[in-house]
Amino acid sequence: MRKHYLIESQTSCRFILSDYVRYLADLRRQIEDGYTRHAYLNHLVFSIRTVSEPASVFPKGNGPTGAQKSQSEVLPGTYAVSTRIVTPNDVGFHVQVRDWVKAPEGILTGTLAELIATKIAENEVLVLVEGLTKTAGKQFQATNALRLSKADLRTAVQWIGSNGFQPNRVLLSPELESQLMLKNEVIEKWHFPSFMLDMGSHHSGKVDGLDLFWDYSLKGRAIVYESYNVTFAKTDLKVTFDDVQNPTQLIIQSWCSCAPLDERSVALITV
Repeated sequence: MRKHYLIESQTSCRFILSDYVRYLADLRRQIEDGYTRHAYLNHLVFSIRTVSEPASVFPKGNGPTGAQKSQSEVLPGTYAVSTRIVTPNDVGFHVQVRDWVKAPEGILTGTLAELIATKIAENEVLVLVEGLTKTAGKQFQATNALRLSKADLRTAVQWIGSNGFQPNRVLLSPELESQLMLKNEVIEKWHFPSFMLDMGSHHSGKVDGLDLFWDYSLKGRAIVYESYNVTFAKTDLKVTFDDVQNPTQLIIQSWCSCAPLDERSVALITV
């Protein structure tokens, strides 16, 4: 997931230690501002937790839910909670900056911060996608090998509902989103109250009560899930130099991990 960027410049002045410290503080602020504009993870997941260390152990639910009890039962069966191991991912970057010591004034700080913020937001969603696809309780094949239909989504919704959960999100690839749009199977977001327009540019509207979001990382897949049943953990963003007195790399780091509480709240559809 890590990318390396090389920044070039042509001027000939040098930074001193205090300049680098000030530069890092300013760059961090600009990255955080850019992240606020580009991130939409908070619309995909209800629970986002900031942790001091990368989180690798998540709760895992199992057993019957209230919706699954038979008519003869007074109370549902025991719902057990255990744990699952999740591999954290660093969504940051190492940026090659060896020429900065020769040309500090030639760096386009705002452009660099915007690029880093955008990639962090994209990589966070990639962690979510990987976490949900690996743990989906059920995988379905679309009935039509060439396109996704509303009926496919309903099949996934019904399966999740039969397990006692209430799916409210579908996250899919742009081509699948376009297929639903062309069939007029999506109620586009401008038909709803204005607060729904605040769910980001990746939010298209609703299909059968599900908020529909698209992301390039899915590639012919759709994930139907209950957002309240998913936990996302991430460490605070770190912006540092490898050597603040003579830097060669700008290190952007944030460790993220994700998993559903119960796998039966997630279904994966492949076209």
